[in-house]
Amino acid sequence: MARIIALRTILSLVCISLVGCSKIIQIVTRAPNPPRLVVLYATCTVNKNYLSPYNPNIIFTPHIERFSQQSHVFTKHRTEAGLSGIAFASIFTGNQAPGHGIFAQPTTLADSVYDVTEAFADNGYEVFFWNNHDMGASDLNYGQGTPKENIIPKQSLNPEDEKFGAILERLSVDKEYKAFLLTNFTVSHGPYLPEALEKFGTLYPDESKALHDLPVEEFQKYMWLYYQNYFEIRYNFPQAKMDLKLTDEEVSKLARVVELLYKSRMAVLDHHFGQIWKRIEDAGFADESLVVFTADHGESLYRPHAPFKWSHGHALQADVLDVPLIIRTPAAGTPPRRYDVVTRSMDVFPTLAQLAQLRLPACASVSGYDLTGVINGKEDDPHLMAFSHTGKLLPSIGNPTERQENIFKLTARFYPRSDISLTWIAVRRDDMVWKYRNLGSEKFGFQAFDLSTDPGESNNKFDPMDPQHQEIAGELKKYKSQLVNASREWEAARAQAAELPDEERLERLRSLGYIQ
Repeated sequence: MARIIALRTILSLVCISLVGCSKIIQIVTRAPNPPRLVVLYATCTVNKNYLSPYNPNIIFTPHIERFSQQSHVFTKHRTEAGLSGIAFASIFTGNQAPGHGIFAQPTTLADSVYDVTEAFADNGYEVFFWNNHDMGASDLNYGQGTPKENIIPKQSLNPEDEKFGAILERLSVDKEYKAFLLTNFTVSHGPYLPEALEKFGTLYPDESKALHDLPVEEFQKYMWLYYQNYFEIRYNFPQAKMDLKLTDEEVSKLARVVELLYKSRMAVLDHHFGQIWKRIEDAGFADESLVVFTADHGESLYRPHAPFKWSHGHALQADVLDVPLIIRTPAAGTPPRRYDVVTRSMDVFPTLAQLAQLRLPACASVSGYDLTGVINGKEDDPHLMAFSHTGKLLPSIGNPTERQENIFKLTARFYPRSDISLTWIAVRRDDMVWKYRNLGSEKFGFQAFDLSTDPGESNNKFDPMDPQHQEIAGELKKYKSQLVNASREWEAARAQAAELPDEERLERLRSLGYIQ
């Protein structure tokens, strides 16, 4: 019962008013030496099971592994949504959708929402934003408070970047200088491009068994089958399997080939991050730096029982929602360790703010939980409840072709129209996950899964007679009601604001492979 009370308290904090100041922000006490360099490395579409800090069988992410050994690793970190616009808003603002106002993507972030870049700018840090993600973009007002000249669009933070070099140089000569670096981008968003395969096969031959087990011609066959039928395979695999006349054996081969493509992209991510961290180390600032590695959402690869394959946006699957969070504090911080506690994407901002000893204005409404007490050993597991949800249906394609109608037939079963009331809700507590989802024909039902024994969420344990399940079911319905009501309030508030034209919105969705 105590945990249910805590859940209700969290809900009341999440569902803050859209105008005015929250009272939950506290002014922190400044320590003598705040970090001079802070990096928020927020990448996209990372299934944490393909990173060695979360899966000891993975050998192709050695740089992230080495970084994690010096860091605080959160093993049950969960994102707000499997859609980047919503998830990045949560990371950057310390709120969930009722507080940050993003219920679909791409949507402009309101000026009234205080974000992490504003917080660091207000505390004397020079702020930079390497922005290479169209759903969490600076022209959508993400990265507020960043000087225009310090926004680098269509690029991720690169170790050879001149601005990055200049920042490190200034840190070395000006002991009063502080910098906050934000980067968001993707190397792994589907379809997973093949250019890294050759290097991956050379460096990690044991991980390239799909290539070795199949003749090259057969490997190429399944790779191109995936690319040529990507939308059908992603959004309506049961139909695609029939149309392509795939046997179960062929599906197995397809799954192995596509998994290898995804693995090669994770190796690219590892190399990219490793170069950034090495540059910081070589410049001598590792001990004065606060660096966070996280992701907006994960990715579901092939799972027989999952409604969507090689996807992330429309189903609340654990491999989509459970994402990495690795925090390296300055040398004077507490020793690194692993934490088997539930944390949320909205907890990143307040934790960063406390670790960097920022002062936040009273009008900064941040609902996330500051994890500093957990990190420094002064607090036990706070037993947080991690709520997640799907987004509002993507904008209409217009006059769909017969092929497009076929592709989205399964999606339309769960999302027949653009209506926030069709949103699915999930909550994670410890190793249990409960869901309130559309089972088809707008019939919503509950599910419960124990991730400790069933990480693939194949065995529904929901028992309507169990008092705990009854309590959680009520809280899921309550959260959904609050989400729907908040969405409508935000829509009314945006009625007079200039939003993206439909064609530009569609083009951004096309750029990331959401639609054709």
